[in-house]
Amino acid sequence: MIINYVFLLLFITSCNNKQLDLEKTRSENIQKNHIDKPEIEQIIIKHFGGRSLNDSIVYLINNKGFEFHIYSKNKEKSSSKIKELEEGIFTDLTNKIDLSNFKEITNGKSFQETDGYDTEIKIITKSDTISKINGFKNENWDLITIFINSLNYN
Repeated sequence: MIINYVFLLLFITSCNNKQLDLEKTRSENIQKNHIDKPEIEQIIIKHFGGRSLNDSIVYLINNKGFEFHIYSKNKEKSSSKIKELEEGIFTDLTNKIDLSNFKEITNGKSFQETDGYDTEIKIITKSDTISKINGFKNENWDLITIFINSLNYN
């Protein structure tokens, strides 16, 4: 009977140590993934081309806020708006972006030859700038454009 209790105690202790090892491994993996994921500092979206009077429309998003710029051939018609974002909004967006997936986006065909606008999205990290043009039908591209469209910048 005492031997059964000893085996039970050894079994419980062994399971507990394995659980602690699993928790330690999970914690290390979470920390490693956090360290390995570059921090996004800024996202820039630029619409350019076409036959309108606007040369380009630029959206810039970072921790400090959101900027909306219209650059016109007629400088008097150029305008800019700056808006603060609620704390954590930019971080929430950047945490959802998969940079590896974004890097794999294939640049799309230009629409300028048919008098249309092209769209460029740049993601700037501390160590890299990733730029893609007309990368539609990608979940990260869509995530960023939907976020921009949800902002009240008018």
